[in-house]
Amino acid sequence: MTRRSVLGLAPVKQRLTREQINECMDIMSDTMMMEYELFMRPFSPFETKLIARMQKLDLPIVARTRLDLLRSTLRNQALLSLREAQRRNLSPSVAAMPGVEDKLFGGFDCVPASVGTPDGNPACGDVIIRLKQPVKAMGWATPWNGLDFMAGTRQMVKKQNPADIYAQAGKGQEIKVGFDDLNHLSQYVIIGKDWNRALACQTVLNLRKISASTPSPETLEKALLEAAPNVFWQKLVAERAGCSLEAKFPVSVSADYFESIEVNEKDLPIVLAWPESAPYKSIIRGIPAAGAEKR
Repeated sequence: MTRRSVLGLAPVKQRLTREQINECMDIMSDTMMMEYELFMRPFSPFETKLIARMQKLDLPIVARTRLDLLRSTLRNQALLSLREAQRRNLSPSVAAMPGVEDKLFGGFDCVPASVGTPDGNPACGDVIIRLKQPVKAMGWATPWNGLDFMAGTRQMVKKQNPADIYAQAGKGQEIKVGFDDLNHLSQYVIIGKDWNRALACQTVLNLRKISASTPSPETLEKALLEAAPNVFWQKLVAERAGCSLEAKFPVSVSADYFESIEVNEKDLPIVLAWPESAPYKSIIRGIPAAGAEKR
């Protein structure tokens, strides 16, 4: 009896409990990482040391929003997903996103954030909200956002120009998502406990690609193994070995998880004058308009 005849051709229609969903995502994440590492082996002594080091480092977990949405975020004492804000009849905390994100993984029910990128994604807004490490237990991630995933998939499978996908999204046109797309993306789900490990593998792959053009790879290897934890991630970016994950947090992220809120220096007096800022003045600071404070 074949596997297909045992499982049947039709998808299983069953409402899962939160515990079952979490267990399923745990299994998917473990499988993803085992497959990742299987095809990367063998690791060099340097790569083994780098992976071990990166699994112990604190991650940059960064949500971005716009200044005009920050006040409502402080008032709500949380970053709210688009759908949760609508459900509560409150102002949103995150900027609108292409509809394809919702079709692929229920993006309108999630708060997006970047993992591994020191200052997050500027396209999501000019306000940087750094999140505390325990927030990892609430989230899951993929190596891309939904739009980038669809653009890459269409290029590989259908030889479609990625620019066409981005143009469709920019015009608000529908991007069709099929079962194969959903199934494909599900194979790249990584839950919070595996984020360090996944970023370490991404970094090793990036370093392998650039090693041929690096005059003194030993110097770079030594620098990465010895870089202070607070500059490690910036060092990766500087060496063109930076990596990131697109995190999704279901429904909302409480302000209890905010480590710091960074706004443009010129906007700092305005933000601090808001009554809603009073409980958060100790973690609100100004940064140069050109980019985030180097940490």
